[in-house]
Amino acid sequence: MSKYFYHGTLEIDTLIKILLSGSIKSRRLLNYDIPGYFNTEDYVSLCRKIDDLTYYDEYRNSFESFIENNFCLIISNEVNAIKTEYYDSSKTILWTEIVNFLHEHEDVRYSDLIDEWQVKDEISLKYIIGIGLPFTKINMECLKDNSLFDKVIIVLLIARCLGLKVINTEEDNFIEKFEKCNNEVLLGKSLVYKGGLSE
Repeated sequence: MSKYFYHGTLEIDTLIKILLSGSIKSRRLLNYDIPGYFNTEDYVSLCRKIDDLTYYDEYRNSFESFIENNFCLIISNEVNAIKTEYYDSSKTILWTEIVNFLHEHEDVRYSDLIDEWQVKDEISLKYIIGIGLPFTKINMECLKDNSLFDKVIIVLLIARCLGLKVINTEEDNFIEKFEKCNNEVLLGKSLVYKGGLSE
């Protein structure tokens, strides 16, 4: 199991908003009214990577869905996170059944992602120790959209100001490498301001 927690986002704009706002917030604190999630309106979802053998099974997981090859934030293990109990949603036809189940078991946190943990309300920036970026994806997208590169520069400047480490979420075993060598700013990669991200 990984030492740290990871919070993924599919969009760099969301990543920037989090860094500028000072915390990762629950949907209620963001005034989002989007039902249909196991973390409900009041919890922030995190991933704590488990052993690779478990990922070979058919379990749904947050690592492959939201962390690997995506933008993410690396969270200190000092944050007060709750391990969820696994709920096999494949056996449930209607979402209302899941909602009713969650209401009946509010004292326990559940998820249909085998490696999900949850934090109540929000996670302050003081717990964020690093940022994950999909380097190749960024390089490819920058060829079509120059504005993305500007956003990457913003993220890197914020990371530098806050003393956050930056890693490549497309690299094999990037979590294991980061947690083994977390005193390095970049692992096996270098950042250049012309041409994007490179070896």
